[in-house]
Amino acid sequence: MSADITDFSDSVIVTAGKEQFSCALGETVILLDMKAGLYFSLDNVGAAVWQLLQQPRTVKEIRESILEEFEVSADVCQSDLISLLRELLARNLIEIRDAATA
Repeated sequence: MSADITDFSDSVIVTAGKEQFSCALGETVILLDMKAGLYFSLDNVGAAVWQLLQQPRTVKEIRESILEEFEVSADVCQSDLISLLRELLARNLIEIRDAATA
């Protein structure tokens, strides 16, 4: 993994990792990291992102979908999305790759 793709540019492809289990509870999603034995909770927007990550998607595709579904400015959406993706990556819950190498 090259360091530059962790900037999550529009063309970076993101997908849910293979070593976790997720379960919807109302508008939230609970993630269980099977390897670490830890669980995490995502709010309704995080849950929508998680649902999108069940298939490989670019950051741009995820952002556009969230902008269509929720009332949020493009700047706030971008900032919050990148923060969420960085947190999920730090916890090994997602996989990323550069579209150029996909």
